[in-house]
Amino acid sequence: MPALSYLSQNANEKLQAKLVKILNRHTISIPEGPVVSFCFDDFPQSAFDNALPILEAHDWTATWYICGSYMDTVHPNYGPMFTQDALNALREQGQDIGCHTFDHSHFPEQPAEVSISDCVANRKFFIDQGLPEARSFAYPRGSSTLFTKRALLPHFSGLRGVAGGINQSETDISLLKANGIQADRGGIAECLGYLKELEITGGWMIIFTHDVQDEPTEWGCSTSDFQTLVDAVHATGFDVRSVGDVLENIGAHEVFDGMRVAVE
Repeated sequence: MPALSYLSQNANEKLQAKLVKILNRHTISIPEGPVVSFCFDDFPQSAFDNALPILEAHDWTATWYICGSYMDTVHPNYGPMFTQDALNALREQGQDIGCHTFDHSHFPEQPAEVSISDCVANRKFFIDQGLPEARSFAYPRGSSTLFTKRALLPHFSGLRGVAGGINQSETDISLLKANGIQADRGGIAECLGYLKELEITGGWMIIFTHDVQDEPTEWGCSTSDFQTLVDAVHATGFDVRSVGDVLENIGAHEVFDGMRVAVE
């Protein structure tokens, strides 16, 4: 029975993922660009220690998707998570800080009200920490549901997934494409490929990872690989902006503010 239950749940999640891609789409015109954004999901301390200095060398701002419950903790995979001091530093530097729920909720596995409550809890964390209101949201594990996709959009300028590709023309702002620098996605090879495509097609390329350290997890990358990718982006001369800045530039929040529904 447990095996059958797992197979059924897995099939339901796959169906839900397909429906999320094609339904409740909210499109907006993306500038021709090209523009690149760097993101760090979950905010392991190693990303702050090793990746931020590389970006600072170019005066680039990234987007840091944080779960409030992770502050000053040790993750079983990533190791030390972001400290209070690291969070304060991001705020003082004007880095873009995005929402990733408070407890890293996996939306397809729980009732909608639990998902929304977790987002509200993270909003409270932002307020308590004196952080600016998050302009964007990244789905934990890249997974959404039709309800959360519809309910969250009016409260953020955009919602980001983990499906690879370049955001072009009329893109779904409630399921932005993003390219992972992760061992389980072939390291930086995928991103380097999309970078070449971006030069031809234009658009907006979002890059994300988790930990950045010499021996990364399967969801992270090495410091040397991150440096290589940053060097490649710099060589193109493309504009590099945070996710929040790009969304603000295209006026995403104003477009969808009329859809606002209660999540308080």
